Amino acid sequence: MQGSYLKYFIITGFLGALTTFSAFSLDNMGLLRLGEYKMLAINIILNVVLTLLFVSLGYTLSKKVFG
Repeated sequence: MQGSYLKYFIITGFLGALTTFSAFSLDNMGLLRLGEYKMLAINIILNVVLTLLFVSLGYTLSKKVFG
């Protein structure tokens, strides 16, 4: 039974990552096609920086809570 849960967890995580990255890419492609280079750069930079910031925050909080 445990292997079944692991399979669904991995599949959901993998598909979730693909759809999230696809949406990010589609948004950026739209900005690029419209010639919105400043907004494109802002979107990419903020997405990457904020993602790293929140991953770091989550990692730090989980270390404090779970040791």
